Amino acid sequence: MVKVIKQGVYYQSGKLEKESQAFMTSDKKDKAVKNTLSYAILKAHGGKALTFDSLISDVSAPEYNYGILSGVQSLGLHSFTLPYTLAAGNADVLGARSAYEAAKKFGGNFVPAGVASASYYLAESGTKRGELLLTSFGVTAGAVGAMCVAGADYDFLSQFLRLPYPLENKEVIGVFVKGKLRRGVGAIDVGLSFLKAIEGVDVSDTIFEFFGTGVSNLSVESRIVIDSIVRETGCFATVWETEGSVPAQPAFYDGGITIDLTRTEPMIAVEDKIFTLEEFLNAEDLPCAPDVLSRSENGKIYLNGGLIDGMLGGTFENIVEFAEVLRGMKVEGDYRIHPVSRSVYHALAENSYLSLLCEEGVSVGEIASSNDLYDASTACAVAGRYAPLRLDSRTLAVSASMGGKLTSPLEYKEIKRLKKYSVKKETYSSVYLGAGKPEKEMKTECDHKYAFPVQGALPENLIAKFSCIYGEKDGESDWTYIEADGEGRYFEENEKIKKTLGEFEPAQNTQCSYAVASVYPDDVCEVIADEKMFAVCISKETYSDEEIKTLVNEGTVPFLSNKIAFKMEELLYLEGLADAVKRKEERIVAKLVSKRKTRDIVLNFAPLTEEQRKILLAGGFIGYYKKK
Repeated sequence: MVKVIKQGVYYQSGKLEKESQAFMTSDKKDKAVKNTLSYAILKAHGGKALTFDSLISDVSAPEYNYGILSGVQSLGLHSFTLPYTLAAGNADVLGARSAYEAAKKFGGNFVPAGVASASYYLAESGTKRGELLLTSFGVTAGAVGAMCVAGADYDFLSQFLRLPYPLENKEVIGVFVKGKLRRGVGAIDVGLSFLKAIEGVDVSDTIFEFFGTGVSNLSVESRIVIDSIVRETGCFATVWETEGSVPAQPAFYDGGITIDLTRTEPMIAVEDKIFTLEEFLNAEDLPCAPDVLSRSENGKIYLNGGLIDGMLGGTFENIVEFAEVLRGMKVEGDYRIHPVSRSVYHALAENSYLSLLCEEGVSVGEIASSNDLYDASTACAVAGRYAPLRLDSRTLAVSASMGGKLTSPLEYKEIKRLKKYSVKKETYSSVYLGAGKPEKEMKTECDHKYAFPVQGALPENLIAKFSCIYGEKDGESDWTYIEADGEGRYFEENEKIKKTLGEFEPAQNTQCSYAVASVYPDDVCEVIADEKMFAVCISKETYSDEEIKTLVNEGTVPFLSNKIAFKMEELLYLEGLADAVKRKEERIVAKLVSKRKTRDIVLNFAPLTEEQRKILLAGGFIGYYKKK
């Protein structure tokens, strides 16, 4: 059971106390703010201008960290200037090879495919309490007392350039954990209960700090699972108390959450909708596709298989509990398991669980498998957020033992206490530790991938061809894949451009590029970052600071317009663009040019800092810092 306190709280006398009832003076409050684990970690790493202990990324495809590696080479850097780990996870052969070569050439660490995901490598072998790490999205080590901040490509490049990470004010929410889980209730149930309790709340600038009497009743594996689900909220970071580090009392938090493990119920989630299992079983209409679950004539709900996968599902505890419930019986249906790490696989083999699972009719597949591909048999999954229907392994196990009938594990009396899992350190002996030892002259087959498209300085005059438009109506969009008209973002007039311009004559020193327009900027920021070819982005809704930062780093000028009514065949002509940016103009009069007519349109610049204007004029992050 999870309760949310929507006001400041003090952690003192072993419990959370509302600020309105604590009667603390302002000077005592100031001291209490500094007693949190979060404050200590951030203070030790620069406070408002952070530096990180290390950086780590997950590798999932050959083009895995194209932006980071191409940026390193484009900036003229010959090595990673901070410890940087590339974890291959379940990458294919080419992706893993590319990551390994990059680690050797630029002096990084490399976790081979099939060893562990980035998060599990951090939790089991790669980080220490109190460290601060910059990571790719979804990577976490909060459960072991470290703090991970998710960063974009340019955040990594900034660290390699020794530029501090600017820290805006973040709310720190104290999460007090108490009690002990009942048999049949697992960590995924706790995590889903947490998500349900804060549903609809924006926590993107929030740090969740876990502590309390119940933490010691959770295994490290369970903490990792809960922590990973909490990171699905998009929070800034998480951190947990450990045996060597607890918040001093009194500690002040901007808000509070209490998790009572004893009262946690079995949960189930259908995409973004979260239910208690009891609510789900009693629902008149199943809130999921019929190929995921089916209802029999007597009203019972059945599944025909399931998947246990990834860092949420493929833990030793989850797999062993599943196996023990099914010991001695053959499962009906398609059940598949992917252990999260080689260490977990080793422990399963050592304790004869691999053979037991095979005897039960369960498939055990590759390590650290991707969990975003599902079929009708594996739609019910002990896995991450992209599973069509997800549940805890204990619920899946008990349901499988009942011939597939969805059953609460609280009704099952024979779930055993299991021995604790311990990490098999020897399974990480294949990790390449090359941080600080670059082989600068090394030639690789992937060198050609490390070059950014040419991104010249912002031109004085610009013609931008619309290649992506998200219209006023939700879901209404036009999208044309860019077939580059030159070697980079800017190119000279070609026959297609001249034909559209017709009799319109642009000024001298005009270059051509591409534009994107959208009602909501978050719909297109990722497209712009991936393509790296857009000179202009036009939005109706206001940009967030992070979205402006992303666009500026790409060299894309962010504009605001009161209406998104452009057409793909139109050209946007911006005369005096570079001068307008330089002179800090608030708006610019542009022209929309088509074969039939030309009309004026006023575009407002999004708010830009002095440095952001300089970055835009230089063509983006790479051009600006390479020049500096």
